[in-house]
Amino acid sequence: MDLTHLGHLVEAIDYLETKMDLPLLYNFNLKFSKPVLEKLHYLHSMLFNLRSLVALDYNAHSLDPAHEACKVDSITDYLSKAEYVANDALLYYHFKKQKDHMKPEAFETMMRSFRNYSHNGLCLIENLPKTFLNSMKTEELEETLYIAQMDWLLGTDAGLLFRVREELYGLVDGYEKVFWPDANGRPFQEQSHLSVNCQIDLDTLYPTSSVA
Repeated sequence: MDLTHLGHLVEAIDYLETKMDLPLLYNFNLKFSKPVLEKLHYLHSMLFNLRSLVALDYNAHSLDPAHEACKVDSITDYLSKAEYVANDALLYYHFKKQKDHMKPEAFETMMRSFRNYSHNGLCLIENLPKTFLNSMKTEELEETLYIAQMDWLLGTDAGLLFRVREELYGLVDGYEKVFWPDANGRPFQEQSHLSVNCQIDLDTLYPTSSVA
């Protein structure tokens, strides 16, 4: 299985994002057909488990696995600072409500700062329905904004495509650059060579149901 051709899929995903004129991040509206969605699930499963095998092999050769081990997590690998994003989103939400009480130039200056320094929090608020946010009690908002990120990542088509792209970034640029920056500078690539041999036949791909 030659994975080098999957690098072109990154370009395709970026092209889709450009054509939509909306980022995949916290996009709750993107919908794919069932066959496409099924293939994306298969692809993500393969890429995620491939990276898990690489981590397992790498950790087996680490002198101090407790401190040097590469970790694999289905959430924090893609949203590493969801709590901070929730806090930024909450701040941006309350800031927007003050628009009518601020001078236009001051508001625009603050908006630029949010775009530059709290982009993810801004993106989260802008993609959630206003009715949904307004229905929340103030004390519930922070937890709700955190959970909304999990719902997007694990429960939407855009979240799945985002995870696929992150895995492809790691495959193309190196896992140590995308997922394991602490491994940078150590002989990650040269420490071991991983070879996986398996056989897949038509019965594996398309199992026949035993139910009459």
